[in-house]
Amino acid sequence: MHFQKPHRGVGFFLLLVAMTMPLQGLAQVAGSASAGRLTAGDVIDIRVPGRPDLSMILTLDTRGKIVIPQVGSVSLEGLTTSEAELILRQRMRLFDPTLDTVKVERQSVEEQGAVFYLIGQVEHPGQFTFSYTPTLWELFREAGGPLDNANLRQVRLVREDGGKTQVTQFDLSELLEGGQVPDIGLKPGDTLVVPALLDGVSGVSTETGVKVMGAVSVPTVVAIDQPTPLLDVLMLAGSPSADSEIRKVQWVHEIGDVPRARVVNLREYLDRGNPMGNPLVYPGDTVRVEYYQEPWYRSTLPLILGTAATVATVWLAYDRVQNDR
Repeated sequence: MHFQKPHRGVGFFLLLVAMTMPLQGLAQVAGSASAGRLTAGDVIDIRVPGRPDLSMILTLDTRGKIVIPQVGSVSLEGLTTSEAELILRQRMRLFDPTLDTVKVERQSVEEQGAVFYLIGQVEHPGQFTFSYTPTLWELFREAGGPLDNANLRQVRLVREDGGKTQVTQFDLSELLEGGQVPDIGLKPGDTLVVPALLDGVSGVSTETGVKVMGAVSVPTVVAIDQPTPLLDVLMLAGSPSADSEIRKVQWVHEIGDVPRARVVNLREYLDRGNPMGNPLVYPGDTVRVEYYQEPWYRSTLPLILGTAATVATVWLAYDRVQNDR
């Protein structure tokens, strides 16, 4: 039997096809890379055939990481879904070498919704997903509201923008009162941090409370929503301290947008029941209880008398010595 040698042109064609196959694979990888990379706030759907315990939907945190209980923390920031599949397959094979396929799909914005984070002094801190951009009130409501020790006057907004972290502070103390709050303009992926108040510091707005300072147990801003007797306000600040001078209570109240200062003698009310010594204090007012200071003669007179007695004693002794000569 006689076999005819293959034509050289056919061999060259087969060689060309073989050489272009890897290039096609590279083109597919490049195409997938241009489709977009994973970043903080993205929601991914992980599917592992035959392992429902490893199949889950996760959200990349603010650092672009996910946490899989069996694997631990895995950073996927800046990776394509194909690269994420490779990384996850390598990590999962460390405890299950039989794993062969891991599929990762990034959900669309419509599927995943907008993700926001509210942490710190709220009832239920964590991650919250909305199908729209929520208002501040809606976000706080989802978190169960602020705790009693929440410092709403120093809420920080942490935002990732162009690979840089921006931190801005806002006063949200009027949020629960329905007052004016800054227009933050929340964006998906934003994080709000609600710090805790320091011990003894009030979270009440100075416009809706009474500023109480001086010789009181706890200088603070006392929350009132209507005219309140001065003594009641002082008791809410822990009462006047032992070294207070309640005969000299400074009270500043605005009349027609003009601040007016007045000295109140609280002793008049306590000793005689005189209402002038316990006036009504209004939201936005300022009260200062002066510290007790002894009259000058109480501290100076004993010194003068002691000095005079010393001089007299020395003079008498000197006079006696002179007379004995």
